Amino acid sequence: MSCSKSPKDLAERVAKFARSRHPSKTAAHVAADTNLGESQVKAWLEGRAAPSGGAMLALIAAYGPEFLALVMPRALGWLDTARQEREIAETQARIQADLARLRMLKAPPS
Repeated sequence: MSCSKSPKDLAERVAKFARSRHPSKTAAHVAADTNLGESQVKAWLEGRAAPSGGAMLALIAAYGPEFLALVMPRALGWLDTARQEREIAETQARIQADLARLRMLKAPPS
């Protein structure tokens, strides 16, 4: 299954995701997150080019299921599951950190 109907469509989806993640200095932030060239990212944002296969892999590695869910025209079951599992893990980590902080506040002085 292809990720989009055309390279232009793919570039638009990637740009939409990038701007939602980094509303300012989008190209610079995406380039830093992915180790891709800023000029390459700007070309996608301006609709002059679409990401290559290698660039797509870098984007997937940097942004995970959230990125794939937006750029795929039809969501795949495994993708929804992966995104939900990641959200659950992030929520659990935040809860654990909050609990640890609360325990430290509540602990009697030594």
